[in-house]
Amino acid sequence: MIKKSRKLKHSLSASLSVALAFLFPMYFGIEDTSSAAITIMVIASSDSLNTSVLKGFYRVLGTFLGAIIGITLISLFPQERVLYLVILSIAVTITLYIARAYKGDKTIFLLTAMTMMMVFDGGNTDDVFLYATEKTIMTMIGILIYTFMSIYIFANYDIKNEGKEKFGFIWFDAEDIKGAIVSFFVFWVSVFIWIYLSIPYGFFIAVLATSLSLYTAYSIVKPYVLIILYTLSFVFAILSYVFILPNLDGWWSLGVFIFFYSFFGFYFVPAQISIFYLLGMATFLIENEMNFNFAIFMFVLLIFYLFLFVLLLLDYFPFNQKSEHMFLQLHKRFIKLLKKNPTSQHLPIILKKMQLYATKIDCKYFGIKKETLIGYCRACEEAFKENNINKLYNYNIDLDRLKESRF
Repeated sequence: MIKKSRKLKHSLSASLSVALAFLFPMYFGIEDTSSAAITIMVIASSDSLNTSVLKGFYRVLGTFLGAIIGITLISLFPQERVLYLVILSIAVTITLYIARAYKGDKTIFLLTAMTMMMVFDGGNTDDVFLYATEKTIMTMIGILIYTFMSIYIFANYDIKNEGKEKFGFIWFDAEDIKGAIVSFFVFWVSVFIWIYLSIPYGFFIAVLATSLSLYTAYSIVKPYVLIILYTLSFVFAILSYVFILPNLDGWWSLGVFIFFYSFFGFYFVPAQISIFYLLGMATFLIENEMNFNFAIFMFVLLIFYLFLFVLLLLDYFPFNQKSEHMFLQLHKRFIKLLKKNPTSQHLPIILKKMQLYATKIDCKYFGIKKETLIGYCRACEEAFKENNINKLYNYNIDLDRLKESRF
């Protein structure tokens, strides 16, 4: 009951923040009407049910750092697009690896990577500094709105634990390294699509796909599920675009619509994939003077589907991320590490991943009872706690079944 209450407060504060983030730039006549809102969607969908002033400060700092790095790279390579993109892809990959290695609020580093890419106006070198400054300021405004609403309006944080949480980095985790490599490939596949298909605003595909690969690469969240979720979101978006938005005649009615659209995503869609539902709102191209053009709307939908296609493609290349394969790889590494270094800080992480992937394996296909597989994971946990690998040798389970070909 307490958890549900906290989730309700989180959903209310996040939804109201998104509505305000759209209305704020519209009120002041700012052209960039979506950056602040998208920032809140990203933060709120990956945030815990409580936030803090310190988190807000670090997120602003991460955004500022990303802007500095992005602007610096543009100024160093103003006429050398390929070299600029190479350096940018490396910088973003390293940042997303750090985000994966950090066992705390990953949005701090995610915002750094996103801002680094967002300040690049798709190759347009005119007024780069003004464009980058506007994007950075709007991103920071989004962070401040969300932090203020969460803490001071809805009190969506735990005073007792404020400042006491300690997080750190765990380096050289195999999945973190491979996940960063996948993000690198996602960036370049997206860039090739943008360049060779000459898609207007196509670099936005790279920004979204690369950033959100943090949540899809080496995760139980699979891109095909996101495509289904996106499709449902877009069906609702199309109906809203045709029948609801043209009938809204003021800021208040628009704010109410945005609030309820956001609330549905934050409250009813699982947190780790809610961002993929909420981004459907970006297809509305909300601005002060709405220009309802269904062809442009469908073009924006295409851009979003392209970025999902990139994530789907890279879920199978360059590494096999099927649940059964991942479980076997993790199990092999667990046994080897338990023998060699039973106090390794990687062992609890490997165990947690094994338990997650075990729940996603189609056990009927491989002829293994799910209860048996889950039970074996518990046995692995006990062997780790007692530092006694012999407990596993007598466990009756045939893991070789998971190696069978599957098409």
